[in-house]
Amino acid sequence: MSVLYLHTAPKPNLPGTDAVFQESEILRSRFGGNELVIYPFLNPSSYLPRFLYGWHKFLEIGKFQKEIALNHVFSPGLFHYPILKILKKPIVYSVTATLRDEDLERPLTSFRSLANILVNSERDRRKLSDRGFENVVQVPPVVNVESLKPGPVPDGQQFILLMASAPWEANQFDSKGINLLLRAVKEAPWLKLVLLWRGRLMEELQNRIQKEDVREQVEVIDELVNIQEVMDRVHATVLLAKTGEIVKSFPHSLVESVACAKPVVISDTIAMSDYVKNFGCGLVLKRFDLPSLLPILEQLRNDYSVFREAAERVGGSSFSSEHVLEKIGQVYHQINPDL
Repeated sequence: MSVLYLHTAPKPNLPGTDAVFQESEILRSRFGGNELVIYPFLNPSSYLPRFLYGWHKFLEIGKFQKEIALNHVFSPGLFHYPILKILKKPIVYSVTATLRDEDLERPLTSFRSLANILVNSERDRRKLSDRGFENVVQVPPVVNVESLKPGPVPDGQQFILLMASAPWEANQFDSKGINLLLRAVKEAPWLKLVLLWRGRLMEELQNRIQKEDVREQVEVIDELVNIQEVMDRVHATVLLAKTGEIVKSFPHSLVESVACAKPVVISDTIAMSDYVKNFGCGLVLKRFDLPSLLPILEQLRNDYSVFREAAERVGGSSFSSEHVLEKIGQVYHQINPDL
């Protein structure tokens, strides 16, 4: 018996560059199974109604129901996908992003009958528990941190930030803070930004870099890379989000950064910001604007040794993939003892 992993987002242009697909690959290597993308197009769009998802795979999904023990769905939030009604086997539903309060005001009765809802953060577990959900399990993200180690402090006068969550669509240049970071670089000559891209919107990015006239301070990497080698070249990692549902609740790039003893800068809309505050391994941005961001970056640079030591103390201990796989294995086993 195996698992069918269902993705509600398209595959990345560059294989191996999307965190959720990385997670499902690790899960498949442990528990076996197959993977289907129920998003109906190659290019992502936030405007496509979710009731259209999956019907182009109707026959394939139905065939798998005869062969599997359970379905594991990955979605950024608690969204209704009518195609899931044809699933005959139990459903484990992973919420990959941070839940918004307004999303929880919608009718959610159907989610109470799912076998389990998996969330990464205590923040999201508490939100659902407060609303009477009894099928919620908090599980850290599946990130391969075992191969990562603390990296050196880069030489030179520039303070180097990595941003490794490229936009899926053009409006995310704003909502993921890329425009804001480019403006910060322009205002701070001591700052350098490394952008880890994934094969989409490259022309748009280059136009924005040229518009801000920061080509000498921005490096773009548009290929699959060894993340340890990249982390060794930067001081810290940054990920901003106007709203929490557009990025993972525990973004892989930030988890990997902490595992490499590199502190992070994160928006308070992202659930991992609670973890960062608790362990002091970085700084949290509360207001999404330049006057708020620049002082935080300056504080990180000025007190870098303090934040780096905190990140090194935490390391990857909270995110051992073996520990997380065991926990997910327990969830699977409770549903079907053959898994």
